[in-house]
Amino acid sequence: MDSIRFLELLGSKPAMACGLAYAEGVAALKVDPAEQSALLARDGSVLSRLLDGRPAIYCMISTPDEQAPLKDPGDRDDDREPGREAEDEPDGMVDQ
Repeated sequence: MDSIRFLELLGSKPAMACGLAYAEGVAALKVDPAEQSALLARDGSVLSRLLDGRPAIYCMISTPDEQAPLKDPGDRDDDREPGREAEDEPDGMVDQ
């Protein structure tokens, strides 16, 4: 198992990230001693450099420009009239 697979395993079994189970898991890896040392030290930046990872990863969320809130139910994007159901939606069943 390599370092990446080990980290994936930790993500799926967080109990392994604690104490002796973590140290034993790292010791069992067949990886470079520098990788083992970085994993034991929990040094993500060193491990990233050893694995030729990106120096930084950013997560950005783009939001649309300001949009005026709907003032009434008639201001809708679909083409149904307010208070009227679409043709394919049942009206409700009536017992006869």
